Amino acid sequence: MKRILVPALIGIASVIVFTGCVNIQAGQKATAGQQLIDLHAAHAAQLVTDAEYQAEKAKILGEK
Repeated sequence: MKRILVPALIGIASVIVFTGCVNIQAGQKATAGQQLIDLHAAHAAQLVTDAEYQAEKAKILGEK
């Protein structure tokens, strides 16, 4: 059961993180602030690595 549950949870969390906020209405884009909040929450829950966190943070902030 753990073999399936952990990858499934990581996959779901990744989708949430990389698509922005799940509380937005269709057609709206999450603000950069909300994306950073979501990313920080995923990082704090250890769902993304430090490298993934830094890369996504730079992308959200428009850094290269």
